[in-house]
Amino acid sequence: MLRSIAFCALFFTCFGHAEAQEKPQITRHKFKIGPKVGVQVQTPRDLRENLSEDIAIQPTLGFNVGGIMNYKVTERFSLHTELAYVQRSRNLVGGINDMYQNRSTYHFIELPVLCRVTYEQRGWSWYFNGGGNFSYWLSGDGSLYAYEFVDYGIFTPTPYDIRFEPKPQGYDPEYAVYLEQPNRIQLGIDLGFGFYFDIAGKQYFNLDFRYTLGQSWMAIDKPFDMNIYEQKEDLRHTFHTLAVNLGWIFDFDPMDSRKGKNSRRK
Repeated sequence: MLRSIAFCALFFTCFGHAEAQEKPQITRHKFKIGPKVGVQVQTPRDLRENLSEDIAIQPTLGFNVGGIMNYKVTERFSLHTELAYVQRSRNLVGGINDMYQNRSTYHFIELPVLCRVTYEQRGWSWYFNGGGNFSYWLSGDGSLYAYEFVDYGIFTPTPYDIRFEPKPQGYDPEYAVYLEQPNRIQLGIDLGFGFYFDIAGKQYFNLDFRYTLGQSWMAIDKPFDMNIYEQKEDLRHTFHTLAVNLGWIFDFDPMDSRKGKNSRRK
């Protein structure tokens, strides 16, 4: 968490100072807004030391969809944020006779807050950016299978839910992972670059590449018993994610709408 805050503060300070040295300019079309969609490859980090040697961690695919808002401070420097739904997953395989598989899917609302420096060319522009990433863990679920399930006459993966509550006392007939100490607010560091391609009339196609270094464990519960045939779970890990995003972006200037109202009044 402290690393995320320190990185954001350093990024804002450095580029804010650099831009302050330039001569102030009047900028138009200060806002860029629009939808975006993307895919990402993610790998759990800090998990290896909590697993037995015969369990492998596989990279997984996820996706995101949401909206973009970029505020131009000067001709080169801008503040960028997004609000998106993000799906991430984790896949563990191996075990005795390669019969172990634990696949989990997590759902988030994500809000990156980035500093962006843009270099405009004729017909296109490119940028690089960095800053903090804040997300809220909405829910999760998964499926589990292990060699020991054969003793119970189980030959297919068992689905389970992830619940943010203490495990009920006594017998519980449902298959679920109960988290008493989940980190539902996740922090990370975003680094990336991308391109705007002019299309027509203040519209742009946006191609964005983003790397997110997670800074928060999914949960701080120590290895605990799952409510599934005496299996154990450990969520003391975060994610490193590489994403490719596509956006359809529009220039928006509130002054234009005000001028329209003034002209109608006349």
